[in-house]
Formats: sequence, C-alpha cells, structure tokens
Amino acid sequence: RRVENILAVPINAVNARVKGSDKSIADKKKEETEGREDEDQRSSLAYDDELEEVVFVLKADGTVEKRVVRSGIQDITYIEILSGLKEGEEVVSDPYSAISKTLKNGTKVKVVPREKLFEK
Repeated sequence: RRVENILAVPINAVNARVKGSDKSIADKKKEETEGREDEDQRSSLAYDDELEEVVFVLKADGTVEKRVVRSGIQDITYIEILSGLKEGEEVVSDPYSAISKTLKNGTKVKVVPREKLFEK
C-alpha cells in the first residue's frame, strides 16, 4: 500500500515502553525474573495491555519529552505516526540503546550529527 503526505519518523525513533512508566521492556522483564531460578516460572508481558509506543521529542531546553504515539504503516527505514506528534517536532533517533533503555522524560541530550555519534 502506498500513502502520501504523512508524518513519518525514522523507525529507530519509535520504541515500546511499559505503559505509564519510564521502564523499558528489559527493565520490566528483569523485575519479573529477579530471584527466580526456574525459567518456566517466568511471567511474560501482556504486550497489548502493558506496552505503549513512544518517541522522545527534543525540547528547546535540550531535554527530551517522552510522547506516546500511535503508528501506522512502516518500511525498513520509516514509520508513519498517526497521532501524538506534530509536523516539525524533532525526535531522538539514535543511538538505539539510549532510546530503548536509558532515555527518560526530562533527560538532557546533546544533538550531534549521526556520523559523530560514537566518537569520544
């Protein structure tokens, strides 16, 4: 299916988080399994009920705001945003490890060109 005139962001910018929380999926799974030795006793997230799609929007003060979005179609590079984001707003798209695990509402970030992202 082909659509035109949509709002799309890099697919790396959209991540699933525990609904109503700054916890990543990995954090939630770690909490669920702490102290359990038997793999069969592990509970799993009820994905539809406990997860939400989020992006981190860059604010003027250099911090990010976690924003719940609703996504549409995607290809290998971009994903359509149906709600939760306005045209012109900047989202954090890399590094994925930060988006998926460490970014939280209010985190201060530094904008750098992608090619300089991993330089020390």
